[in-house]
Amino acid sequence: MAEDPQALRQDIEETRRLLSEDVDALANKVSPRQVMHRRTEAARGRLSGWKDRVMGVGEHAASSARDAASSVQDAGSKVGDTVGSVPAQAKERTRGAPLAAGVIAFAAGWVVAAALPPSTRERELASTAKDNAMDPVKERAGEMAQELKENLREPAQEAVEQVKQSATTATAEIKDESRSAAGEVKQQAQESADSVRQST
Repeated sequence: MAEDPQALRQDIEETRRLLSEDVDALANKVSPRQVMHRRTEAARGRLSGWKDRVMGVGEHAASSARDAASSVQDAGSKVGDTVGSVPAQAKERTRGAPLAAGVIAFAAGWVVAAALPPSTRERELASTAKDNAMDPVKERAGEMAQELKENLREPAQEAVEQVKQSATTATAEIKDESRSAAGEVKQQAQESADSVRQST
């Protein structure tokens, strides 16, 4: 189950890199500037939808009034009833137009407020919000680092034991080979000495 120490180091570095990316992404997500930008874009989208609905209703009312007026001209027998109902229909269908003006004014105010630099109080509140948001992130990062440390402690100890065992085995093998080689050299020296004695 033990892994190569280099592989463990690479695994640790990869985990650190991923953790760092997660912390950076979270810090970016809770950044007051990013939050304000997302909210401004969402408000713009909603306002655009409201404007389209309100303005579409107003255009539809004008079209309906024209249609009603032409039907008055075509239907001679119902002239009085139709003419009397056209202003009421037009009034009812265009009732949302003041709302559209109010929504547009609100959106313009929102854009101007977003463009102005923040006040000292807003900066203080943003700083407090950032600090409050970062505390749990830092705490969780510490917990994850502790878990990582605990999870890697046993494999690291196993790797150290394996290195010790390998070193001990290699030392014993080198000693055995040294003794064997010394014995062979001694035996060859003895044979050479005997051979020199016999030849003289």
